[in-house]
Amino acid sequence: MSEGGGWSVFDGGPVQIVVEPARGDLVGRFAGISFAVGDARAACDALAARGVEIVHQPARQPWGGTLALLADPDGNVLTLVEYPA
Repeated sequence: MSEGGGWSVFDGGPVQIVVEPARGDLVGRFAGISFAVGDARAACDALAARGVEIVHQPARQPWGGTLALLADPDGNVLTLVEYPA
């Protein structure tokens, strides 16, 4: 587990779980759930082809990684994270 910046990361082998604090009613908003992917653009394209709403296309972040936002069927916003190589 690592901590910093107001969140915790739990290493579960091939899966990392990031836990962030939640405040107020978050239904239909950012859910604080992120999925690490190797290629955010390819993941968005594949998900969009299956009818998933891409809320924000992949964008490079100042820390070097890429983030994309998508919505689940209830409108909750989930994040795809492509870590820098």
